Amino acid sequence: MTSEKNGSGIAKETGAIDFVVLNDKEKSNEIWAVRGALVNAVEAVSEQEPLDIVVPIDRTADFVEYVNALEQKTGVRLISFGHAGDGNVHLCVVRGNREEKEWEEVLDRVLTELYSEVRKMGGLISGEHGLGLSKRKYYFNETDDNAVILMNRLKDALDPKHILNDKKSYIR
Repeated sequence: MTSEKNGSGIAKETGAIDFVVLNDKEKSNEIWAVRGALVNAVEAVSEQEPLDIVVPIDRTADFVEYVNALEQKTGVRLISFGHAGDGNVHLCVVRGNREEKEWEEVLDRVLTELYSEVRKMGGLISGEHGLGLSKRKYYFNETDDNAVILMNRLKDALDPKHILNDKKSYIR
């Protein structure tokens, strides 16, 4: 496969440091093992809040630069990695040695700033793993009311008795 066909030529021309084509199972397994080891290494040192953000592919580098600047501004360690081919950026927001109250306050400030920037860049605050209840308020802060209304109408139509996840998407 030529570099033009697999994208490595374009990646290198636009500043990529490295490029790996996952065209065989063994190589793919190696990369996934590295990814898993990264998260395990972070968690071995400190508690972390995992984030799953997606930005337009052409804004991925801008977003990582923003994350690095936010890390300097806040003093909170932010470790970013992901799949550059689809704009998905995973972040580990590292607690460090912060006491619970300070951690909650700092985490809230960091998440608020991150998610606001993601929206400005045309991205979404979750790309593939979902948000859960702990990030619910950020979803509602960054999601248009009309989208939430539509989501709730779909919920009502598909689950009129509200058996599944009742009131999780009802707002504000």
